[in-house]
Amino acid sequence: MLMVDILDYTPGKFDIYLMRKADRDAVMHSVIEQMFVTSFSRGFNAYSFLSDGQSYVLLNLQAAPGHITEEWLSGFMEAVTASCAECVEQARETYGIEIRVYVSSFISAMKDLGSSKALLDNMLADDYIGEKSGGVFTADEMKRQMLAANAMNDQLHKLIQSILTLAQKHKLQEAGETAVKMLQLESQYYGIAAGTRSRLSSLITVLYAVMELPYFEAGNSSVDIHEVLLGIDACLSSGELIDYVRQLFQDFDRYFSGTSKSKQSRVEDIAGYINANYSDPNLCAAMICDHFEINQSYLSRLFKDSRNEKLIDYIHRIRLQHAKVYLSTTSQTMDAIAQRVGYQNTLTFARAFKRYEGVTPGAFRSTRNP
Repeated sequence: MLMVDILDYTPGKFDIYLMRKADRDAVMHSVIEQMFVTSFSRGFNAYSFLSDGQSYVLLNLQAAPGHITEEWLSGFMEAVTASCAECVEQARETYGIEIRVYVSSFISAMKDLGSSKALLDNMLADDYIGEKSGGVFTADEMKRQMLAANAMNDQLHKLIQSILTLAQKHKLQEAGETAVKMLQLESQYYGIAAGTRSRLSSLITVLYAVMELPYFEAGNSSVDIHEVLLGIDACLSSGELIDYVRQLFQDFDRYFSGTSKSKQSRVEDIAGYINANYSDPNLCAAMICDHFEINQSYLSRLFKDSRNEKLIDYIHRIRLQHAKVYLSTTSQTMDAIAQRVGYQNTLTFARAFKRYEGVTPGAFRSTRNP
């Protein structure tokens, strides 16, 4: 059994065989069938079909003797494979048609793959074949390629998971080297294929979400996701793609190094604002956000990541530090102290003091002024 995968054709070379108003695929199938008729000195049934928009011709050779031996089958398959190679070359040179021929016997198909449908499903799995170039592939060769591809895909999956984990921790130099290993592994099997660039683009898009990296930032084209994806598509070789990815992760690392410093500076500004305004009873996250023109979720995450404590806890801690000074060094009333450190009444002040200090304001004062 042969299956011919019609990959592409060269306009002009094949067009001279087209009849007026004839269906291009039908004429192409007819040309291929005739070519195989000429090449094989035996009859066969030919069937044309489409799968996922791709054109195929299935040829069932009718040449088996009454009793098939392994020796006869081996010789027969060898002769068929050689004839198919001639057909691939003839299709390319004479008609400008790029074809790929899959060769198997029904016996081999039933023995190795379980059913003829399983054979076809595996033949149609282009990801196992690699680049869209013509050639002849036997069932045994396809089986070996699929086993190798499955093993490679397992390795790729592990590398991708490692990249995502490292990127989430902002270990971007390590993530970049792991991405390079991924591309090197894939290029050994596929070369530089459109599928490789597509999978890499999908991975980079996911990384932006994992790293919480803005898709666009004014004045910083190195992390503009549109420019990044265009750069991936522009790479024409494995070497170019690997160099591009290595540089990309270096850009990511520089971006986050600079961002980390700016974040720390922003947190210090926020802490300074709280220290200057702790006595204002209206001091809260919303007031701070209005002053610094940021949103509350960003403020909370920024402060928690940098100070390892919640914003509200920091505000209470600053207020209570000043309250303890007043309790230890003055005879002011609880109500006066509460208002001086930003609490609207004594009850709220007492609850906060008990929660954070473990004792009431009165008990704390008594230990300082026995």
